[in-house]
Amino acid sequence: AYAEAYDAVKAASPRTQVMVTYQFEEFMGVVPELPPHAPRWDLLDDLGERVDLIGITSYPSFAYPTARKVPPAYYLELREHTDLPVAFVGVGFASTAGREGVNSGTQPEQRRFLQRLLEDADRLGSPLVVWFAAQDLGFAAAPPYDLLATIGLRDTSDAPKEAWPVWEAASQRPIDVEAA
Repeated sequence: AYAEAYDAVKAASPRTQVMVTYQFEEFMGVVPELPPHAPRWDLLDDLGERVDLIGITSYPSFAYPTARKVPPAYYLELREHTDLPVAFVGVGFASTAGREGVNSGTQPEQRRFLQRLLEDADRLGSPLVVWFAAQDLGFAAAPPYDLLATIGLRDTSDAPKEAWPVWEAASQRPIDVEAA
């Protein structure tokens, strides 16, 4: 079905970039509630030539207690397994501690993660970085959604958190029109 969809998109709009998206923590086998497994690098080869980008969603605060505990080559390791551009299509890191010790999130940890994400995205030549939520999700009180409650870069009253100026500065960089 994917191959047919890819071909249909390219027939209608040859310049449209088509991608698949993987949830990165599951891909890497580090989701605490699931049995651990080796990274699934073979999935990157399954689509052959019918893929223009690799998309990932990533919420490492669900798997690592702090930004400092995320392995140094966490995203950069992708470059060893694909030459395709990597798009971060939904990323976040909690700014408060999660239930049952899921993480030890703080605003400084969220800022550290965002800074590193942006550096890694630059190193990977990523055409897209999307933060999951600009503002904290006040309605996300019950499990499992409570783990997303403080993932925003602004709090529920819309006050900026420590990571907001980092995001704002990155969003104001000049656009590379040719790459876009």
